[in-house]
Amino acid sequence: MNLKIIENEKPLWTLKYLEEVCKHTKSFGNDILLGANEIKNNINKGSPDIRIDILDSRCFEIYEDDNFIGDIVLVKDRNNSGEFFYDISILIFSEYQFNGYGYKALSLFVEDEYLDELPIEAFIRKENPFFNVIKNILLKVGFLETEDKQVLVYNKLTI
Repeated sequence: MNLKIIENEKPLWTLKYLEEVCKHTKSFGNDILLGANEIKNNINKGSPDIRIDILDSRCFEIYEDDNFIGDIVLVKDRNNSGEFFYDISILIFSEYQFNGYGYKALSLFVEDEYLDELPIEAFIRKENPFFNVIKNILLKVGFLETEDKQVLVYNKLTI
């Protein structure tokens, strides 16, 4: 397994990425489907939209050799106490799932210098069919469970 993580400041939608996101609506939430037809039309017209266009967000694409197999996205947010954190999501394409890529990518991600000093929160939807698998991977790479069992936190300063 030869994984690389490369930050992409302007990641574009592709049909493959859209297909994968639509497959995993229980993981991401059904609202992801609202703009799917428009996104697909723009891709087919040759003018794909930027898929991560939220201020203070970062996209890290995951490659095995030269094959794009998914990504890790951080979105800067603020908690109820006014403290900043990153909300993390990870997508591994279906044909690469259950082969250790999620664990390996997250391990590389937290080991390397991709992170600044902000804590990272991972929210796992209860409807997510892979809830326990994802939770175990996050715990294995250093995330800690909170009182709300759906949220796990990683803080580089306390690890």
